Amino acid sequence: MPTKLRWSTVTLLVVLITGVLLAGQNPAPQTPQQGHEAMGAAANNTDAHLQMLTEKLNLTDEQRTKLKPILQDQSQQQQAFTTILRSRQNRKPPG
Repeated sequence: MPTKLRWSTVTLLVVLITGVLLAGQNPAPQTPQQGHEAMGAAANNTDAHLQMLTEKLNLTDEQRTKLKPILQDQSQQQQAFTTILRSRQNRKPPG
């Protein structure tokens, strides 16, 4: 068998075996939510949002006390806004 053909065969086998091995691997484990995803999830729960901000920003107890009513108000406004949007989406167009 000529050397060039032998190397081509070996290269092809290596590529195929690597593909089979990679295809058989389990998917990478999911990492915890980060950045905007974490903020979005935490925003649905005022206490969780406050906890996340406390950890990220190293808030003092005084800062937490001042921030909690702000987050509660934000949550209520967001819920009201979501309710309005849903009611508009559920309305049938005239005609």
